[in-house]
Amino acid sequence: MTRLSGYGRVQTVTAPTVHAAGDPATQLPAGHSVARGLGKSYGDAALPARGGSAALTNTLDHVLEFDPARRTITVEAGVTLDTIARLALRHGLFLPVTPGTRHITAGGAVASDVHGKNHVQAGSVARHVTQLHLLTPQGHRTVTPADTLLWNATFGGMGLTGWILQMTFTLRSVPSRTMLVRHTPGRDLDAVLTDLSESTDEYAVAWVDTLAQGRHFGRGVTIHASHSPGLTRGPTPDFTLPVSLPRGALNAGTVSAFNQAYYAALSRRDTGLQDAYPYFYPLDSIQNFNRLYGPRGFYQFQFVLPEHTAARGLPVLLEAFTRARVPSFLAVLKRYGEESGGLLSFPMQGYGFALDVPASPHAADFLRSLEPALLAFGGRTYLAKDSLTTPGGLRVMYPHLPAFLEFKRELDPQMQLRSHLSDRLGLTFTP
Repeated sequence: MTRLSGYGRVQTVTAPTVHAAGDPATQLPAGHSVARGLGKSYGDAALPARGGSAALTNTLDHVLEFDPARRTITVEAGVTLDTIARLALRHGLFLPVTPGTRHITAGGAVASDVHGKNHVQAGSVARHVTQLHLLTPQGHRTVTPADTLLWNATFGGMGLTGWILQMTFTLRSVPSRTMLVRHTPGRDLDAVLTDLSESTDEYAVAWVDTLAQGRHFGRGVTIHASHSPGLTRGPTPDFTLPVSLPRGALNAGTVSAFNQAYYAALSRRDTGLQDAYPYFYPLDSIQNFNRLYGPRGFYQFQFVLPEHTAARGLPVLLEAFTRARVPSFLAVLKRYGEESGGLLSFPMQGYGFALDVPASPHAADFLRSLEPALLAFGGRTYLAKDSLTTPGGLRVMYPHLPAFLEFKRELDPQMQLRSHLSDRLGLTFTP
């Protein structure tokens, strides 16, 4: 039996583990299971449901084929984005889409249909995968976009269609591992949204001060970037946070002081060159970053609103944080482009926040209280980060949920693929 948790360290379970295998003779184990890579889903997506097991993919860590000329790479599910990025950069290539950490597995990237700072231009990872190999309740399947329903149910499907064993990515060419980065301060939320909407750079994301009030409400700094042929010294060494911070170390007072200093520092930065790793993965430089929030862990509330309601809805939701004085050390605002086709894929055309909140009973109640407003503005939460969404809320958020559930019942009538998240949200059940 192994004690497992999500990256947010809020929920833990004790469950048996098995090692996922890519052997063609392998079948799903008796009972029910969920595949688990590096466990970087913030909530309970990679935790087994009660009575189930976790299928560890860490031994599926081989690069099977790499063709720099064709810009394709085929890997097993346990290969990390870090491994792919390092190999690709040596050949003038890079990941076409990458989330805010490189320490996730390729299988997890597909299951979550991850996106990056360039979603408007590049979409999510589903756009850049050409083939998958799954172990489903019905056996091994090689899947391409022509297998429309299984393909769309798998991207964003949180591992509920099968153990993802292999995938082939199409990489992108880059002139170097260097980024040209510029910072533009916005005096309030309207200014930040305008800056994001008018950005012509390939990558753009904004940091927002959630505790600023009055005429500075929603102030922030937009960070724009594009690939550059310039040279830098390479990534800086990582710093390891050795222990969890004491409970209460991150509070409205300390976060407000940090935000004031951080806003001033970012606002003064000139346009300059930066290595790709600290640009794309700033928090990866702090190993055990999740200890920053204290022994209780933290929630991430990541949501997106459609473009036609974002201008009205974002201030309402952000004001709730400001009014409640709920501290969010990390508050990132992104613009999103077209949907991928994934039935449970998160991004949709619009704008959305990702906000980290130290865990407590009060924080959980507060975040749950935001769901009605989120639904009223047509928004949805990201299942890879979720801990608190309700089953009823999910049905409103994801219009393709009925199609997913119907397909799930056909593919997996015995519910062999289940997780803590899927049971909590009513996606799976005990047959």
